[in-house]
Amino acid sequence: MKRYRYLPYVLLCCSIVLIVTFLIIPMLLSIEYSLKNYELSRPDNIYFVGIRNYLKIFTDKTLRGTILNSAYIVIFMSVFCFLGSVLGGLFLNNLKKGRAMLLTILILPWALPPIVSGIIWENIMSPSMGAINGLLYKAGIIENYIIFTKSSFITINIVAMIEIWKCLPFFIILLLAALQAIPEELYEAASLDGADSLRCFIHITFPSIIPTIAIILSLAAIQGLNIFDVLYIIAKFRSDTRTLAMESYVKVFQNLNLGYGSAIAYVLLILGTIFSIMYVKNLYEKVNI
Repeated sequence: MKRYRYLPYVLLCCSIVLIVTFLIIPMLLSIEYSLKNYELSRPDNIYFVGIRNYLKIFTDKTLRGTILNSAYIVIFMSVFCFLGSVLGGLFLNNLKKGRAMLLTILILPWALPPIVSGIIWENIMSPSMGAINGLLYKAGIIENYIIFTKSSFITINIVAMIEIWKCLPFFIILLLAALQAIPEELYEAASLDGADSLRCFIHITFPSIIPTIAIILSLAAIQGLNIFDVLYIIAKFRSDTRTLAMESYVKVFQNLNLGYGSAIAYVLLILGTIFSIMYVKNLYEKVNI
């Protein structure tokens, strides 16, 4: 057994080497790039600019539409994930039969990889052979097939709804668990005092699920900030539908502007960290209730 005594330390060192090589070092290098004017197309013109790349994000007129797209998706997803999770959780909580089967079906969209979800919906909305166009045409609602992604605003909404379709089942299950954790004695005591269903929801149910709702809003915001796969499948690299995550990719891998692209990525990281702190804080409060 002595020859295996140092095996855990060897395995730990291997893990540390991998983390440092593929995570820490690239992160430090990207931070350095974000503080420089670093364009691979002009290797003779690389110099330190400090936080100028970060300030440029909020003053760049060409990036305003991208920022608005990201903000809109985050707000859209947060609102509909909140409403959908509350309504879905309440419905399943009051459902007496078939809940297990419904939960099994409900979780399927969440289990799909994002790229698969994007391909499925791209085919469903196809302007030449999509199921939606086919149904509308056969029902006599439309005379010609519709190009759903022609408008940038409609495209952004479609992408946001696909993301909601994908992550909402998980949020509903989170809320269902929170609802089932509320003691029945509270409702019994309230009914003895003459409280109706609405008063029970306002004074018992809703205050009890606030930490879970905060977790759902945090996760929805993080998901909205990081949209890339579905947006790429539906709209490719159209400039009018880009989010900050896609803009960072375009700046680095297409324009070869490592400095500006890295700065955009770190702004996303900071925003994601803020929502992550909210998530951890509310999760901690929920665990310690």
